[in-house]
Amino acid sequence: MKNNYYFTDVKSEIEITKLVTIHYFEFNRNFVYHGESHDFWELVYVDSGSLEVKYGNGTFILRQGDLMLFEPNVYHKTRSYNAAPDVLNISFSCQSKPLYDICGKAIKVGRREKQFFGEIINEALNAFVLEKNNPEMSGLVVRKNAPFGGADLIKLYLQIIMTYLIRGAKTEKPSRADKSTSDNPIAYEVTSYISEHCEERLSVKDICNYFGYSVTYLENVITDVIHMSIGEYYNKVRIDRAKKYIKEGKLNFSQISEKLKFNNPRYFCRVFRRVTRLSPTEYKRSLQVK
Repeated sequence: MKNNYYFTDVKSEIEITKLVTIHYFEFNRNFVYHGESHDFWELVYVDSGSLEVKYGNGTFILRQGDLMLFEPNVYHKTRSYNAAPDVLNISFSCQSKPLYDICGKAIKVGRREKQFFGEIINEALNAFVLEKNNPEMSGLVVRKNAPFGGADLIKLYLQIIMTYLIRGAKTEKPSRADKSTSDNPIAYEVTSYISEHCEERLSVKDICNYFGYSVTYLENVITDVIHMSIGEYYNKVRIDRAKKYIKEGKLNFSQISEKLKFNNPRYFCRVFRRVTRLSPTEYKRSLQVK
């Protein structure tokens, strides 16, 4: 019996051909970048804090969860705006015209896109030698014994993000997550409570008792939405607050440890390294922009 198979051509709507740079910046509140223009695309994503962007003839304020895409050969400059920003910056070559549909505007990204940004950061740390907090970095250095296909995955994740954002622009609907704490009232209340009370000594049992749920039930709800346990989220929020205090430079590490109710400075340092992959001292040094 003859099989009547036929092939379907697959057109690549977004084709990223080269990676230029990948940075993750943790700037202080006084950061100012002099500005530049170049013949490749540049993406800026604000992970926390806020960033002022001058792009062409416009000025934009990007806040946590906002993204902006700079088209080639358009002058742009950035500086901290009120809160010290943590910024992911990716530059790349691409000839795909649909990117022009989303460039030059502030875009609020959803949790789906944020997860892909997290994957890009993880792959980039393993694939390349990344110089922290250096906006003058001009290229990527491949690590010896880098995992197979790291650059391919980064390119694919970036193309996926661009595809979702362009879809959102074409339907005039914001890109949104499949799930978020705002979609789940219990998760929203719990994470908001932890954020508001992160400078208090909290236990998982205390939080569950406060909301009137069993530990098993509430852990399942939170893990399903934010993909980390209550205790992990509590530590993440405390370390984010610790990073803020380190940037401000008014408290030493022991004072920060005490303020955030860690058992002792040594435990604070251990949790800080587990969350950020840096010691508090290494993190503080990384804030000194070259």
